[in-house]
Amino acid sequence: MLWKRLRLLWIEHKMWVILGILMVILVILSIVGLASLESFFQQQIIGTLPLEIVKMMGYSIFGA
Repeated sequence: MLWKRLRLLWIEHKMWVILGILMVILVILSIVGLASLESFFQQQIIGTLPLEIVKMMGYSIFGA
């Protein structure tokens, strides 16, 4: 019964499932890449991250 539900979910929402999986992979790769940086660059990127998120949201809202 679970497999039937998963198959139906896959058929109806194939694009969203693929996009979700890709987003999770990109987040994991970003964390791995950030962890491999030196301490100064980690602090610099993490410090500017909230501003970048606000900028992206603003561009998305005003661009649409």
